[in-house]
Amino acid sequence: MIRLNLPNMSHKEIRSASEAIKTGWVSDGKYVKLFEERFKNYIKSKHAVCMVNGSSALQLALRLIDCDKNCEVLIPSISFIATANAVIYNNSTPVFLDTDEYLNLNIENLKNYIEHRTYKKKGFTYNKKTKKKISAVVVVHVLGNSANLLELKKICKKNKIYLIEDAAESLGTFFRHKRMRKHTGTIGDIGCFSFNSNKIITTGGGGMLVTDNKKFAEKARFLKFQAKKNTYYFEHTEVGYNFRLPNPNCGIGYEQMSRLNGFIKNKKNNFKNYKKFLSKKIKILEPPKYSESNHWLSAVKLNSKKNVLDYAIKFLEKNKIEARPVWKLLYDQKQYKNYEKYKINKSKENISNYLCIPSSSSLTLKEIKIVSKNLNLLADKLSKF
Repeated sequence: MIRLNLPNMSHKEIRSASEAIKTGWVSDGKYVKLFEERFKNYIKSKHAVCMVNGSSALQLALRLIDCDKNCEVLIPSISFIATANAVIYNNSTPVFLDTDEYLNLNIENLKNYIEHRTYKKKGFTYNKKTKKKISAVVVVHVLGNSANLLELKKICKKNKIYLIEDAAESLGTFFRHKRMRKHTGTIGDIGCFSFNSNKIITTGGGGMLVTDNKKFAEKARFLKFQAKKNTYYFEHTEVGYNFRLPNPNCGIGYEQMSRLNGFIKNKKNNFKNYKKFLSKKIKILEPPKYSESNHWLSAVKLNSKKNVLDYAIKFLEKNKIEARPVWKLLYDQKQYKNYEKYKINKSKENISNYLCIPSSSSLTLKEIKIVSKNLNLLADKLSKF
């Protein structure tokens, strides 16, 4: 079976994780700081705080900006469920917006929502109907392709709304504009990354919260250690969380970061080779011009007026190739059906018949040719439907 997105490990990761275990410093230890330092130096952020996973980083990001029951958070309708769940964890309300051709947040839809559905009070932005404050926009860099961060930053700044970047899939992706080249996660107020087993680097699980705001970073460290003010007397002054990433996992992450550029190079080659071997009947998702993408996960759109995803996935599975849809739309999930959504015109069409295909950093040219050959056969079959 040619798998979708496998982790890429070496003896270096095993050595560092073993060293961390042998020292007896399992919950905490030197690799926590080393990993954070290496990470923030790579993306050029002032602060990096490692977390148990990307979901906890998102949850904590919204906590840091005081999201509560009186707040709403604007999020794209295409994302992994964790983006919406983080809003609920903070007792806030999600509002779902439309997406663009790159599956990212639709800027025009956001502008229209703010213009027609909100009002200003003391400079802040409120929902006309619910009277709740719009605290944040969470932008997701889907499949590793950067959203239009410059425009988003301008909109959020003008309306006194925090910009949170869900950069779970975009480690190694840069936003470019003229001479500007900045890593995703560093343009918004807070960035959140994931190191799940299928991400471009992995720690087995894990995540990272990054920010240039010193107060946010200090509060994040405080809250992730159960808001412990006095270690000796176990004095906790707020409701905190156990969001720490163990030392052995950080050892793995530290070594994975040293191999990141190699992983990105391989991912980009995957994308180039798929473009070379796939037929014109199959459209591969291209990054926007402003995105220097890590090409974390390649996705293709099958040319059919019918929903053929189930058929396509089963066809590829029979030929020992793993594939999956992008995601189910967030507002179509059972628990989110009753929340506000604003003029969703493109999202359903955007993910219709989009298929995520094998993109491991260890993928071989032979495997890419096999996947391409079967996708081309599939496209021929679909043309007869």
